[in-house]
Amino acid sequence: MKKYTLSLILLVLWAHAEPSAFSAGDLSQENPYGLTKNEELLLQNIQTVKTLKRDKNTLYSEAEMLKNDLDGLRSVVDGLNAQQQKHQKEYLELYAKFSDMVEEQKKVQQLNRTLESNVTLLLRTIKDTADVQMQNFQTLQSTIMLLDGTITKIETHYTPLKRVEALEQELATLKKELLGELKKINATPAKPALSIAQIYENAVTALEKKAYDDAIEGFNQAIASKYKPAASHYYAGEAYYHLENYLQAIAYFKESYALHKNGSWNKTLLLHTAISLYKTGNKSAAEGFFKRVIEEYAGSAEAKEAQKYLSK
Repeated sequence: MKKYTLSLILLVLWAHAEPSAFSAGDLSQENPYGLTKNEELLLQNIQTVKTLKRDKNTLYSEAEMLKNDLDGLRSVVDGLNAQQQKHQKEYLELYAKFSDMVEEQKKVQQLNRTLESNVTLLLRTIKDTADVQMQNFQTLQSTIMLLDGTITKIETHYTPLKRVEALEQELATLKKELLGELKKINATPAKPALSIAQIYENAVTALEKKAYDDAIEGFNQAIASKYKPAASHYYAGEAYYHLENYLQAIAYFKESYALHKNGSWNKTLLLHTAISLYKTGNKSAAEGFFKRVIEEYAGSAEAKEAQKYLSK
């Protein structure tokens, strides 16, 4: 009995010692075997944990890379923002310079118009002065011819002594006549300067008489003096229009309309602007003006004229 019991104990010990000897159930092995169900579950959990750890490390690594990429992108964006602000500042500076150039151009154009008017007025004054001087010269020339005739007469009809006496008398008379002529020359009244209102009215009369160049000269003087600028621009534009200088007409019409959008002449202004555009080949812009005349002044002669152009 004792022998049997001892054998049983040794068998049990051997059964428990065998797995350790053959590495069965050792979860630390690379490929463990002889596992129980609990050990298999435990092994799966261990492998899952290892996998999760690897995934975690991978995610940490990828997150770090993304963070670095994000920092790089943030630097690029900051750089682009700085460039955009710089370009925006440069654009604003360029726009300010362009606006200044436009204003300067307007001032130069106004100065040119003023200079043109002043030069025209000066030329007219010089011409008038030259005409007066020419008349004075002709008068003096006639007087000299009269003197020559008197001397010839004295030399022909008088004896030497009488000739001297007569000559003295003739010279005294001639002296008086010359002094009279000189007084007349010096007393020639200067041509009175016209007021800007008179110049404007004369320009209107010239326009009515189809003296378009004179009309333009007068209206430009009125514009330079800022006298009735809207009307002066309109009438000057009409003069250019009738001279078939359509580009100048458009420029003056535009300025007139900008100064007075409710002028009594605006239906004619808009129609002639449209025709001027049409004549210069800008038919698309002309069409818009023709339609505007028809809509705003329906039934008028101007609207009928505009309709004819649209029907072409």
